[in-house]
Amino acid sequence: SRLEATGIAFEHPCPPRVPGDPATVSGTFFLRNKSACALSGCSVRSTFALGVWAAHSSQLSASTTLFHDVGRSGVAMFNSSQVSLQGCKFLRCHVHGVCSRGDSVSVLQGCSVEDCGSRGLYVYERASMTLTGCRITGTKDATRAALEAAGSREGNAVALVARGCVVTGNAGVGVRWRGAVTATVLDSVSTGNAAGDVDTQPCDKGEVFPEFTAGV
Repeated sequence: SRLEATGIAFEHPCPPRVPGDPATVSGTFFLRNKSACALSGCSVRSTFALGVWAAHSSQLSASTTLFHDVGRSGVAMFNSSQVSLQGCKFLRCHVHGVCSRGDSVSVLQGCSVEDCGSRGLYVYERASMTLTGCRITGTKDATRAALEAAGSREGNAVALVARGCVVTGNAGVGVRWRGAVTATVLDSVSTGNAAGDVDTQPCDKGEVFPEFTAGV
């Protein structure tokens, strides 16, 4: 199935079925089983839940779309999903702007991520993310990085490419590479972040990982 929408404001005010448990409410959009969604010039708001939940080889493409005041993450990807975002803005997402896991592929061009509660962008456990001309600023959590890539072991390695990006003015570390990560960073800047600008560390489990690599 495929949904296409242009210039529509989507609102999802439904609370969790179990009060206080965000896992019991899904999102404004729930994409699964190879479904596809294309948004252009839209806005997506979800008071308690995800903006878009993409799973099981689903696809999301969005251009000039605002994901704002989202109770969890603006876009969350799992299980080989693919997301392409151009000129989109993520504003005041309670957790992350975009998070990607499990063989998912995300491509962001000319996007801004502002004032999110935890991380701005998070890619982990076999996922890949490519950023071009993106800006991340204003995250609120001093213990989290604005941009983080993390792989728990060699078989779960993560690939991140960033070109012409800016990470600045965040409460925590600007950029964190953790565990099995291969990162290529070109013409990008991480500066003026409260807890430091770049942090490299092993995964929480403490195993041995491939070294972080960067192309500048």
